[in-house]
Amino acid sequence: MPELKPGELEIEVKACGVCGSDIHMWKTGKGWAEQDGEFHMGHEFCGVVTNPGTSSFKVGDRVTFWANLYCGECDMCRVGLEHLCRFVDGTNYVGFVCNGGYVQKFVGRASNAYKLPDTVSDVAAGLIDPLMVAYHAVKHSGLRLNDKVLVVGTGIIGHFMCDLARKAGASFVAMSKRHDIKTPQGARAEPVRYLLRKQPGKRKADDGG
Repeated sequence: MPELKPGELEIEVKACGVCGSDIHMWKTGKGWAEQDGEFHMGHEFCGVVTNPGTSSFKVGDRVTFWANLYCGECDMCRVGLEHLCRFVDGTNYVGFVCNGGYVQKFVGRASNAYKLPDTVSDVAAGLIDPLMVAYHAVKHSGLRLNDKVLVVGTGIIGHFMCDLARKAGASFVAMSKRHDIKTPQGARAEPVRYLLRKQPGKRKADDGG
């Protein structure tokens, strides 16, 4: 267990999602960079503060953690575009380059922790990261009331985008991906239309309503 540095806190991890990126790293046997010793994946996680260090958090606070270790000082960060931080540049990301949340206890920068309300369960909190990716996409899509929406890809972020697009006023939502084994399950769960491409030039529509 690493010792806390100034500005860090310790979290007992309660839930951690499995991202498609985790599966790719698991198959290749490594993260995005060379690591000395063990490397722990996991960037979609939440937990309970067990040591707040010098932060304003208290022992027992439930928090989620943003994996992007942005600098807060570059031109992108100063205009609120921390996800485009020039300091990160693919090298400073928890669970990809730095050790992540597939551990019992995690030590990280307190400024990247966000307190959770009691109404959000641990499992739901583990989905905040992909939900915010979907929210960002829909927010910046220019979607207007009664627009028709096509989401390409049927992973969890795609499903979140469908749900958010409908809540934002879309009159029609469709999803599309080739050879997707997840689509029949999703078709039963969501009122969207699925476009399945099984062979080039052929398309099958499956009404999920």
